[in-house]
Amino acid sequence: MSKSNVFWWLVLGGWMAASTWWHVCKIKLLCDPVLSEPVRYQRPDSQDSLPPALNSTFSAIEAAPDSTLITSRPHTDIFTPIDLHYNSGGVEYIKTPENEEFIATARQYLAANPEKKLLLTGHADNTGSEQINMRLSQNRAEHLKRQLTLAGLPTQQLLTDAKGQNAPKKSNSTADGRAANRRVAIVVQ
Repeated sequence: MSKSNVFWWLVLGGWMAASTWWHVCKIKLLCDPVLSEPVRYQRPDSQDSLPPALNSTFSAIEAAPDSTLITSRPHTDIFTPIDLHYNSGGVEYIKTPENEEFIATARQYLAANPEKKLLLTGHADNTGSEQINMRLSQNRAEHLKRQLTLAGLPTQQLLTDAKGQNAPKKSNSTADGRAANRRVAIVVQ
């Protein structure tokens, strides 16, 4: 009986090793490719050793040591995350010119960056039960996703989440605070 268990333990160990390799190397792409020979690079001592096409290209470039290189900016610089606000119990966001400009910018950004996604997180104030507010915030996020899809944003780049009344932006003790908490937050992922 112990001999049959040894076989299954070996099969399990082999499966675990193979699935770990597959996840790390094929899905996460963390394995370096094996090179048949080491790569060697020798820097030319002068520009004379460059091919004529490259030499003429580089001769037009001048050094500018006091200028700085622009580094890639985080997504928040491309367009700032925004909150779309709602009336109490409603699923239609309050339209403003700023909202429409954001949607147009988001459409262009997602078209240029198909690997990026917009996370639509629905929120609610504390009016009503927690269960109703969770459902309301989910409905707000899903309804906004449908509206953005109709506006030309790709469905596969829109994710939804719901927080209900559990993540207020401001205190629910005032009318202004409750109005600020009835929102869908849109951020780039």
